[in-house]
Amino acid sequence: MKADFQNAKSCIIALSSVTYAMKAERLLSDAGIAAFIVKLEAGQTRSGCAYGISLSCGHASAAVQHLSKHGIPYSEVLR
Repeated sequence: MKADFQNAKSCIIALSSVTYAMKAERLLSDAGIAAFIVKLEAGQTRSGCAYGISLSCGHASAAVQHLSKHGIPYSEVLR
């Protein structure tokens, strides 16, 4: 799946836990959005989130809407 968007600009949706990251990855995959879990560095986000989902920036808006619709909280989208 990673190869699907390697040449596109990637964005990261920051999540508060690895559990939410795993749920988000599965939910987005089921929706046909290629994404994978990444570990974030300390200070990379304003809220100190430790994990994120990396995906094509072209799918970020749809992914955020899908996560919100299914009750998966996120803190921000890193572009």
